[in-house]
Amino acid sequence: MENFMKTLDLEKLVKLAWKFVVTKKYSFLGGALAVVLVVAIILVVANWRARRKDLRASGFADKETGALWALRFYKDIYLLRFNRETSVSSIRAKFPWLKDKFGQPFVIAVERNWPRWFFIQSIFHIVAERFPAKAFPQKMSNDNPWMLLIGQDGLKRQVSIDISNISLLYLCGEAGSGKTQCANLVLKQFDQKFVISTKPFDFPELPVVDSSDSKNLDSIEEVLNEVARELEIRKSKLGEGIKHVKELGLSKLVVCFDEANILLNVGYWDREHKEQILRIISKTRALIRQGRAYGIIVMICTQKGRSDELQLGSVKDGILLVGRVDTKAISTELIDSEEACDPTLKPGVFFLRDSFGIRKIQVYWDLRG
Repeated sequence: MENFMKTLDLEKLVKLAWKFVVTKKYSFLGGALAVVLVVAIILVVANWRARRKDLRASGFADKETGALWALRFYKDIYLLRFNRETSVSSIRAKFPWLKDKFGQPFVIAVERNWPRWFFIQSIFHIVAERFPAKAFPQKMSNDNPWMLLIGQDGLKRQVSIDISNISLLYLCGEAGSGKTQCANLVLKQFDQKFVISTKPFDFPELPVVDSSDSKNLDSIEEVLNEVARELEIRKSKLGEGIKHVKELGLSKLVVCFDEANILLNVGYWDREHKEQILRIISKTRALIRQGRAYGIIVMICTQKGRSDELQLGSVKDGILLVGRVDTKAISTELIDSEEACDPTLKPGVFFLRDSFGIRKIQVYWDLRG
């Protein structure tokens, strides 16, 4: 990473440029330094003043995500990442003495209504004064493998969900709600996982069956057949007095359907493929009905929250994670209120519906290890 990180001490650079201008010596070198200084300032100011949805601290960039610059002002170091793909700038103030209870650095999230421009050397103090710091652990540890760490509530308490007695995990949210990040977080905590998605690049670390191509429908059926065989094997291992596979030490397994509103919606497919889609839906419903006691969970990720379109039965029988949605009807169906259709709801904020009721939580964004 150090090979492509460039550190600019702008304070010294300004002094040198000023000295060359005043003394009129080293005109070529002075002009070159002046050009570098002007380009650096234009780059920083242009990115800061651009209209962005938000500026979010997201760690160090790499060669794929864009260039990383370290700007040094009066012993304070600011890291700016310019992402070529999404045109999003990120700021992270690196202060080793700012730690959360997990021993991890605080993440400063700058919201939409941040000042349009200000003195660069004062940025940290302005941000820290006007906006709250958010800190999430970067490593997860959990003694109970059947509890999934999801995020934290409004009181900064850790939120986990118990999946030992469910067979359906329903994740709903429109584009930009943080649904994909949430799905990756959940999948990370499963030992065995099968992912079916129209966007395989959303799951870069996992093998994915591409459901956008009708040629792969046979592969999707084979995945479901394989999971059904695993279910029968687990059934045979359950003896008298054993009610759940966790008592046998078997691992939890998940089948994830991303963009399920496309794959599992019969109306989306032409007549030639409808019969095969109906078979896939039937096998999925069978897994949902039988998987509870055998540690097999079906995870449905969708932008459209209408459960009747997916023909999977009532989604309220499982655990729901609902991000920002586009209609009041969907919000009311899933969480019995219109809160989820609030357009100001930030990415990563979800409503969790489980056996404890409905809670508003912040999903962890950056979990490693």
